[in-house]
Amino acid sequence: MSLDIYKKRYIVKYEDINANARFKETTIGLIAQQVSAEHAQLLNMGYNELQLLNKAWMMSRVVFEIYHSPKPNEEILIETWIEKTDRIHSYRNCHFYDNENKIFAAAQTAWIVVDTVKKDIDDVRNYVTNFPHIPNICVIKHSPDRIKPFTAKPQHVYTKHVDFSSLDLLGHVNNMKYVEWFIDGLPNNLQFEKQIELLSINYIYEVFNNDILKYEYICNQEQGSTIVSCNVISEQSDRCVVTINSQLKAI
Repeated sequence: MSLDIYKKRYIVKYEDINANARFKETTIGLIAQQVSAEHAQLLNMGYNELQLLNKAWMMSRVVFEIYHSPKPNEEILIETWIEKTDRIHSYRNCHFYDNENKIFAAAQTAWIVVDTVKKDIDDVRNYVTNFPHIPNICVIKHSPDRIKPFTAKPQHVYTKHVDFSSLDLLGHVNNMKYVEWFIDGLPNNLQFEKQIELLSINYIYEVFNNDILKYEYICNQEQGSTIVSCNVISEQSDRCVVTINSQLKAI
């Protein structure tokens, strides 16, 4: 079996569909993480191998594009592969295919390797030397870039308390929780009136139990789309821990 591209089939559950009858952005992210972890495990550099070295993969940046939505009970296919690697990031892509073999969503992710004891970032090239790389086949044509926090006064603020159920096995907030809370806090009921077609996220700092997060939003109109930018501020550290840019269109 070739390990250049890892493929996995998945049956869409009712819980994967939101109130607008759309495949949830958080489900796309969780599946992307799962297939990435499974592929890394097959390449002998997954969670178990890194744990022995006190290391862990962490998603640093992600870009989603969502074109249409599958339906409950539909079988979909997910493909993942590594596109490129630099000193800090290993860039991994995912395509999501519906039952007509059409791409309904895609993701580009940037992963880092973190020392779980020292809490510093390692040179990711030490861990992907023998990984196959396939460039220039992703339908998303831009890499997950750095998103600087905006400095303007926010138009809307949403507050969220971090509790135990939000944490993953590394003890910090699971990265798709930030997406869930971003959508919940959208101003003016945008989540009911519009759908996300582009979502770009930078994870800057870890967040832990009992922190309070302040989601600061700015919205603008651009060529028929609503552009929403968001800074996520930690009350405990008083710094921006996540930045988000998104593009929404009318349902």
